[in-house]
Amino acid sequence: MTDESHGNRKRRSTRSAGKDGGTEGVAAVQWTQDQAVAYESARDCIAHLISHYSDLIEEGRRRGLDQMWLDEYERQITRLAAERQHL
Repeated sequence: MTDESHGNRKRRSTRSAGKDGGTEGVAAVQWTQDQAVAYESARDCIAHLISHYSDLIEEGRRRGLDQMWLDEYERQITRLAAERQHL
């Protein structure tokens, strides 16, 4: 059974899954694997954003972009890096 309301493939809660004849462990493993894939995907996405902001900063410096914008891009990189560390 999938949890369609949250858009993920989480199996039934382990409390009810145990009544199905020992599927509790299978459900927990599947959910853990799905979660690991989602976290890795999020980390990859954040790494891509950091790279993109870094490229924007380099291009901005070459073109003489206002320092205010360069500072904002650097703040975004710092924020994204911190979020990536928490995943």
